[in-house]
Amino acid sequence: MSSKTARGNDATSEFLSVKSFSDHFYFYLERMWIILPCLIAGVILALHQHRTSPISYEASAVIQPESHLAPAAEVEIEDSVLRATTNDLVAKLKAKLSLQSLYHAVTASSDLAALLPEPSRSTNQEYEAARNLLARELLSKTSVREQYGTSILTITTTLPNADNAKSVVAGLLEELGRTNSANQAGASNANIALLNEQISELQREMALSEQSLAIYSRALEIRDEIRASESRLVEFRKEYLEKWPPLVQEKEHLSLLHEVFRKEINQITKSLPIESTYWGSLQSITSTLSDEELINFQLSNTEARQNMIARDFQSDSTLHDSLIAKAKMGDVQLDFLKGEFSIIQPAVTNYLPIKLRLPDALLRFGLGGLVVGFLFATVHGKLDNSLRRIEDVELFSGRPVYTVIPEIREKATSEEKRHSRVLQAEAHRKLQANLSISHSEAKTILVSSSLPEEGKSTVSVNLTKYLAESRPSERVLLIDLDLKRPKIAEYLGLPENRAGIYEYLQGSHPLKEVIQKTEDGYFVMTAGNVTASDPFPEEKLIGGLLASLETSFHRIIIDSPPVLAISDTLTIAHQADLLCLVYRMWKTPKQALARAIKQFDGNGIEVAGIVANAMPMKTMLGKGNYYSGYYNSGYLTYADAESKASKSGKSKNNQSTRTAHSEKHS
Repeated sequence: MSSKTARGNDATSEFLSVKSFSDHFYFYLERMWIILPCLIAGVILALHQHRTSPISYEASAVIQPESHLAPAAEVEIEDSVLRATTNDLVAKLKAKLSLQSLYHAVTASSDLAALLPEPSRSTNQEYEAARNLLARELLSKTSVREQYGTSILTITTTLPNADNAKSVVAGLLEELGRTNSANQAGASNANIALLNEQISELQREMALSEQSLAIYSRALEIRDEIRASESRLVEFRKEYLEKWPPLVQEKEHLSLLHEVFRKEINQITKSLPIESTYWGSLQSITSTLSDEELINFQLSNTEARQNMIARDFQSDSTLHDSLIAKAKMGDVQLDFLKGEFSIIQPAVTNYLPIKLRLPDALLRFGLGGLVVGFLFATVHGKLDNSLRRIEDVELFSGRPVYTVIPEIREKATSEEKRHSRVLQAEAHRKLQANLSISHSEAKTILVSSSLPEEGKSTVSVNLTKYLAESRPSERVLLIDLDLKRPKIAEYLGLPENRAGIYEYLQGSHPLKEVIQKTEDGYFVMTAGNVTASDPFPEEKLIGGLLASLETSFHRIIIDSPPVLAISDTLTIAHQADLLCLVYRMWKTPKQALARAIKQFDGNGIEVAGIVANAMPMKTMLGKGNYYSGYYNSGYLTYADAESKASKSGKSKNNQSTRTAHSEKHS
């Protein structure tokens, strides 16, 4: 693959991946025909909603979920079954307030009887259906909002009647309370039983603690005697020798105390399983100690263990006394069985009428229409495979755009069409100027396109015309090599049955008979009398023809077939010095342009540049928007005057030529 091909692929990748803010801006600006109708529809809908929305009144109440445990009990009792987190309680209340059955029960209120048919005038089935319908409506008119950062819930109902709205909110609170009360009896018995079980458990733990403290008290007494004996031994050793009878006697007494202490520790571990577990957990430490170190270790830990048991006993005793006091006061139902919620603010009505304000309606529906418009525009852009801006064409193809030819709309006014033609003429002059300056050495210029109907024949004719106009002393030739669909003869108004290049290559006509001179001063070779089934001439014939023509003409313009439609273009392109590709803006898929460039590059043929054809006049957007400014500037008047002068000059030249011919014939 050539470096040109690699550059084109890199440019395509860059086009697909790099999109600046201005690219997105112009992307949506080009699709305002989608966005604006959606926005207008949103505004119209907002005005309609503002005008037709009924006047309503709002009633509200504020509640807060309550835990099933009193605050003190929550700290003291560790059983997670008794507690639920605040989030769970809030979610539970919100779930209940979203049940239609709750609103169905509210409809039984006498205050809402006016919203239902009279039972005497309707069947039970009809009456029940009306209640269900009203329940659904009340559910849709009621909202439950959680205040940020708290567990407080605000229940709000909006109805056309203020008293009805208040009745609905009050009915909801009443039904919630009634539902909770129906479950109170069973919950009360369960909680009382649970309280008694907790008290009994505390009593068992306190009894074990008292037993442990009693056993450790005896061990601590022996420990105190051991410490006293050790102190006496220290004093004796300061004054007497080791064999002094009182010193020997004290040593024997200390040894006896050690033995008694070890028996006490063994008795503790045997009598109480919890103490056996505690001392057993220290086995890994005591197994490596000597007898003297072991006794010292046990003496130190005995006091620590006794203090630990004393603290636990005090804590259990305090909790036990608290639960006993609550049970005696009959406070169990009050503390343990509260309702699911407490009412912070009862149902109240805001008697100020509520109506959808115009700014709110415009913000809601107008913004919605705008969002929908942008969404449709985005989808349209994703489905649209064409290129709409000159920068996109250059970035996507990796080739320069030589000129931008505006489109002439069929529905345009005569003045707009005239202006468009003037701009088209100036665009073709720009193409001629670019090719003459940047590719002055190229004698044979091939004009092609990726697909049919992109305007390559029109570009070929006008390029030839303005090349001949810019250099009157040079001979310029236009060749129609699109033998499958020839258009040059039709565009120039030449006889279609006249012999052309096909007859010359067949050898039936000499070269001078198939070359015609036009009134604009350039020469043309039409396709001739060729049919779609006729084979395309061989490459060597085309090459020989062009070689012979280059000796007689300064510039040769070739109109070739579309490269993706017919492979003949590749045969011709190898004989040309310069290849110019025509791309129809806003219509031809960009994938077709990419395939055409890839096909040329793959065959070693370089696409020099792009001609952007049929650009809509009033939608030329982006950087370097030459024509949008040109259209409304003084340059249009200048170009128009220049075009008229050119036509006038040609008319005078033609008149002089006819006069000269007349005089000669005379």
